[in-house]
Amino acid sequence: MKKIYTGLLLLAAITTARAQNYIPFPSSNAIWTQREGQGDTTPTYHCYGLTTEDTLLNNFSYHKLFRSVDTVFEANECIGGMREDSMKHVFYYDFAMHQERMLYDFSVQPGDTVDYDSSSAGIVYSVDSIDISGNYHRRINFRTFNGNFWLYGSWVEGMGNASLGGLLGSALMQPTCDCADNIICFKQNGVWMYHNPLYSATDCVNDALEVGRIETAKASVRIYPNPVTGNSSLNISGLATQGMVNIYSITGTLMHSQNVSNNSSITISKSEYPSGIYFYRLSGQADQAVSGKFIVE
Repeated sequence: MKKIYTGLLLLAAITTARAQNYIPFPSSNAIWTQREGQGDTTPTYHCYGLTTEDTLLNNFSYHKLFRSVDTVFEANECIGGMREDSMKHVFYYDFAMHQERMLYDFSVQPGDTVDYDSSSAGIVYSVDSIDISGNYHRRINFRTFNGNFWLYGSWVEGMGNASLGGLLGSALMQPTCDCADNIICFKQNGVWMYHNPLYSATDCVNDALEVGRIETAKASVRIYPNPVTGNSSLNISGLATQGMVNIYSITGTLMHSQNVSNNSSITISKSEYPSGIYFYRLSGQADQAVSGKFIVE
């Protein structure tokens, strides 16, 4: 059993596993769009990008990583560097912390342990493939130590994290509020390669990523109390037109579906939901899609 200290990834359409050539991590001309939860406040959206700029630190060559509210990366927006070694390990050097940590190990096999920290650790339970823009990329899926399949955390060769945890976080994050980072889209060499199905496709279609438009969207969902121990309320506000709320179990089973309008409220009752983690998605106008999670104890 091998232990890896790391963080990142999640989700997409499942395909059968197949033999394929290794796809290395991007070294330039790559952009990740990321939604960053803020607890009870409005989330923010940023772009992470690798341009063609490199730097040398401690005798290692790093590809400069930038973080911006758009796809125009300025010199003062450089936050660190990325590199991949010959063993398929991807490292991130944090310029603010002056230290390096490993984000991914694409050499892992089923049964290997991934231990990012005490709250986000798991075991590789399968390796399959995902179709990204017509090419199959090897995908690494996880389960928690208690045996639950973690469908919302995975690593994808040539891209990194596919959702929960964001580019620089953990694939096995288990937040109890809207306080996590999620990958929305991935672009390489000017082509959108990946779109997270939990989010609207319009979130990543333009070069500007429409970040400003997303940030001004007013639709919001709040569940209180969360975790659910008896009855909780799922409250919707700021919805411009009628929408739909769908609630899914961690295995993807649709548990509840309901048409909603602005200032709607849905009761979440412990008596109707077995203990576990659930995900909701509010679909309204294209710029008002909202998703998140809650826990039933």
